[in-house]
Amino acid sequence: MRNVAMNYVLNTETCTVTLTTSGDNGIPTGQVVTWTNTGTSVVIGTATYPAQKITYGINYRVSVNDKAGYITPDPVTFTAGQATRAATLDYAKIVVLNLAFTISTLSAGWTYQFPVIRTHLIM
Repeated sequence: MRNVAMNYVLNTETCTVTLTTSGDNGIPTGQVVTWTNTGTSVVIGTATYPAQKITYGINYRVSVNDKAGYITPDPVTFTAGQATRAATLDYAKIVVLNLAFTISTLSAGWTYQFPVIRTHLIM
């Protein structure tokens, strides 16, 4: 009798990306997802249907293109080493806030200071 040992090495990982939008609960359409090898900067693939096979052991980055009216999500990085991987990238809705002050209602002789804060307002 002979003992046989088998070792299975995963060849590829399938990375599936889900795109969402916060602020209006929409699903972005037509956005392009790009998978890039972080070691060589070579683009592994691009797709509007976001799924890509990545060779085992490759460090890669998943990024998406800009969408008007939204803050583009930061890229995420992974190392291929499992059968499947899911990633969610969320576009944050840019909300414009307009404030108006009526100067005529302010009392004469008083000094008014209105602080201006530069920030993103995400709802």
